[in-house]
Amino acid sequence: MAKKGKSMVTPRLRFPEFREAGEWEEKPLGAFCDVLQGYGFPETMQGKTQGVYPFCKVSDISRAVTEQGGILCKASNYIDDNDLIQLKAKIVPVGTTVFAKIGEALRLNRRAIVTAQCLIDNNTAGIKVKKGMGDDIFAYQLFQTIDLGNHCGGTVPSVNKSTLENIHVLIPNSREQKRIADCLTSLDEVISAQGQKVETLKTYKRGLMQQLFPREGETIPRLRFSKFQEDWEKSQLGSLCESVSSGRNKADPNGIFDLYGSTGIIGKTQSDTYSGDYILVARVGANAGFLTRAVGRFGVTDNTLVLVLKDASSIDFFFFYLQNIGLNKMIFGSGQPLITGGQLKEIFVLLPHAQEREQIADCLSFLDARIIAEAGKFNIMKTHKKSLMQQLFPILLKVDK
Repeated sequence: MAKKGKSMVTPRLRFPEFREAGEWEEKPLGAFCDVLQGYGFPETMQGKTQGVYPFCKVSDISRAVTEQGGILCKASNYIDDNDLIQLKAKIVPVGTTVFAKIGEALRLNRRAIVTAQCLIDNNTAGIKVKKGMGDDIFAYQLFQTIDLGNHCGGTVPSVNKSTLENIHVLIPNSREQKRIADCLTSLDEVISAQGQKVETLKTYKRGLMQQLFPREGETIPRLRFSKFQEDWEKSQLGSLCESVSSGRNKADPNGIFDLYGSTGIIGKTQSDTYSGDYILVARVGANAGFLTRAVGRFGVTDNTLVLVLKDASSIDFFFFYLQNIGLNKMIFGSGQPLITGGQLKEIFVLLPHAQEREQIADCLSFLDARIIAEAGKFNIMKTHKKSLMQQLFPILLKVDK
């Protein structure tokens, strides 16, 4: 039981050898870590795909988190020693935790740990444990428990060096830091392996689709089920649809039906304009061309197109066919990305016999089910880690006097 007025600074879950080690120490982040600033990256230096030092941007950090389990060792751009001298920049050392410090990327709270000497741009920052103060991997894991959205201000979310240094954290002794770091690193390795399994399945599916559907200029696919021999027939998508039109539903927090937008369900609406099974295509903005399957009774916003097929039994086949095409390639316009219903109607598609459509759809649906199952395991692992961290790291909570 904590004394009145004293910080509660012990975790709920602790390794046996540290149960009598006393409370964790509260201190500002700046007393535990050095805060490292990024540098401006002139366009004249950008574009090198090889070099001595990776020059990491927010996009490189995001890619490290989503594809490499948070390990940052490479980037889209590189610089050499001469560039380093010209920039008058300091290298970010191995073991630094890096993250976005401005814009909406800040709110994503993505952190990566640097495993190769690099530079970071001025939209990012880093923290590196001070010499003799503890474990870099512990700091990386600790920083994942901090929501920077709670420490930023202004119209555009941002944090500066002073703000970061004054965030209060709880720190155990260096031995306990190392024990926690080792535990969570082992879990991260399992999570990363599962994430790679999901990505491998997705890559396999993309390759299989390229074989199961005819390539441009061809009338039959490279890979085919043995009993089918006929050429596929050419048609326009518009002739295969009852309609291709934008949704018109509005968001309503008191609604009872799902509301679909450009990336899937985005809220609720009062009206179930659609009932059944449909293919949705994001028509405007950064997600233009993104495909969604909508099933049941629902509404659709005006930034999304609804394809109503004449032959609803072939919806699985058409969904995979359009996935293989990659509708984002059709985006046009010098301003905001846009795909129109008219464009979709003009797409030429090649159709096999109904039985072949069904077999292709069944094959890819089976693979999709496997991907969904493995992705579910991946998400469960991430949830488990989040729960474990909530128990391994104490909450900084002041008790009333």
